[in-house]
Amino acid sequence: MLKSDKLTEYDVHYMKESSLFSGLNDSMIKSLEASISIFEFNRTEEIFSEKSNSTEIYLILRGQVELIRKQKNKKNFLITVLSAKDFFGEMAFLTGASRNDSAIARTDCRVISLNPKIFSNSTFSDHCMSSSCLKFILLTNIAKKLALNLESLNNEHSRLISAQSNFFNDHHSNDMHKLSYGISNIRNKYMR
Repeated sequence: MLKSDKLTEYDVHYMKESSLFSGLNDSMIKSLEASISIFEFNRTEEIFSEKSNSTEIYLILRGQVELIRKQKNKKNFLITVLSAKDFFGEMAFLTGASRNDSAIARTDCRVISLNPKIFSNSTFSDHCMSSSCLKFILLTNIAKKLALNLESLNNEHSRLISAQSNFFNDHHSNDMHKLSYGISNIRNKYMR
C-alpha cells in the first residue's frame, strides 16, 4: 500500500461521476480534500479485513476490488467485484460496527477513503458547505445504494422462494416443508 498526498484531476473527475459524491460541486469536493486519504493498492493486497474495526468508506478511482467473506469451512466466498466509481464500506461507515467482509485489490488500484469523523469537522468555508449539508448529501447517496442493494436482495430472495416452492411441488416431502417453514422464520427475523 502506498499513500498519496494529493488528488489529481483524474481523481476529482471520477469522484464527481461516482454515485457517492453525486450532487457535490467542485468547491465542495475541494473542501473535502483535507479529509480524504488516497491509497494505491497492489493486486491481492488487503484493503480491510473481515471483523476489523475500521469505519472508512472507500471509492475506487482505478482498478477492481473484491469483497470476500469467510465461510464456516474457512473458504473464501466472493460476494462481488467492484470497479472504478463504485464505493464500499458503507455499513461500517454508518454504524461503526466491525466489517462484514474483507476487501481485496483484484487488480492494482487507486482508492480514496473518507472517515466518518468528517462530520465533526468544521473547516468548511463555503456557506453551502456546512457539515450538515455535506452529511445530508453523502447519507442520501449512501441510502440510495443501500436501497438498491436491498431491492436486489429481495429479488434474489423471491427467486429462491420460487425455486424452493417448485422443488416442494415436485417432491411433496414433509421434511422439505419443515425446511420451508424454517427458511420463512429466518426471513421474518432478518427482513423486518
